[in-house]
Amino acid sequence: MTSHTFAAVLACAAVLALPAKAADLSFTDTFTGAGGDASYGGGDVSTVLNVGLDIPFFDPAWGTLQQVSFQLSGWRELELTCTAGIAGATGSCNARVDALFNLYVPQGGGSYTVALINPRQAVPTFYTPRLETTPAISDTLSASDSASGGITDPALLGLFVQDGSSDQFRLSFYANDGGYFGDGGGVGFTKMLWDADASATVTYTFLPAVPEPGTLVLMAGGLAAVAWRRRQQPAR
Repeated sequence: MTSHTFAAVLACAAVLALPAKAADLSFTDTFTGAGGDASYGGGDVSTVLNVGLDIPFFDPAWGTLQQVSFQLSGWRELELTCTAGIAGATGSCNARVDALFNLYVPQGGGSYTVALINPRQAVPTFYTPRLETTPAISDTLSASDSASGGITDPALLGLFVQDGSSDQFRLSFYANDGGYFGDGGGVGFTKMLWDADASATVTYTFLPAVPEPGTLVLMAGGLAAVAWRRRQQPAR
């Protein structure tokens, strides 16, 4: 066996002995929602949204999935105006933002929550306009929240592997704002416009697919056979 061929055989054996190194693959998508005047009696369905994100499930052809890491961040905003419509009115408006973002994946007939955040303003903000001096008060309320983590449980990792069915992450948004709106008879909100944004990043940590060990063994055997034949050939 020539030195070059012997080195090639050793290289094949070394590849077989090397442990596979993990790789990472990340995907990010964003959600943007906006609506007309928000209703706080439960009548405004524009504050309840459910969308599919452009984040694919893990493709088994990539290798063996070891971990799913996630990061979800979002903010909620409410633009409002509290107006006094009656002279001498002593009432006030108060409001707070309170929203839920749920990053989840379908699971059979239900779902599995990957991350849940709650951009919320705990204490309401009060507005007391006076028709004689300040007939209207405008403001913008906002709050943000974020969450991150990782999943390594083999029983759960299977939920993120493509199987040709519901291979899509989904994000739902629900507003549960609170406060008293139109308190005092002559005072009330005349504008409530909302916005909400969220960003989700999913990272797959996996062992990349490699050639079957049997294929590498055959390659090494083939190189050895070539070297043997060369040794049998008469010198020129």
